Amino acid sequence: MLLLAVALYSASPYAIDGDTIVLNREHIRVLQINAPEIGTCYAEEAKQFTENFLKKNSKLEFKSDPSLDQKDEYGRSLDYVFKGNENLSLELVRNGYAKPMFFKGMRGKYAGLIAKYGRQAKAKRLGLWNCKGGNNE
Repeated sequence: MLLLAVALYSASPYAIDGDTIVLNREHIRVLQINAPEIGTCYAEEAKQFTENFLKKNSKLEFKSDPSLDQKDEYGRSLDYVFKGNENLSLELVRNGYAKPMFFKGMRGKYAGLIAKYGRQAKAKRLGLWNCKGGNNE
């Protein structure tokens, strides 16, 4: 039982899915993207990509965007996630693990690159853009 309590308060982040991370019991939604929902095409691959990003041996940084909401309707913090110069939002979209998503049309600091990488991934039919039925629209 003691091990379970320690795990609940662990500082090691983990992915719930491709665009949601838990750190110290706080849920963080990765900004300006939308990864497939668990149980849909390419969802497990997106979650694994995020898990691998979190496990790399360097410091994670979570940064909000002052031009966007700080929390979503579920109370999750809305942040960009960085490992050094790597931006998780950009990497997920660039590799076809997520699509650009500009909630209420609001565009943050990296919106231009996210949109560009989304168009490129779609044109190359990478990842979720190669799914049949639903995820690739």
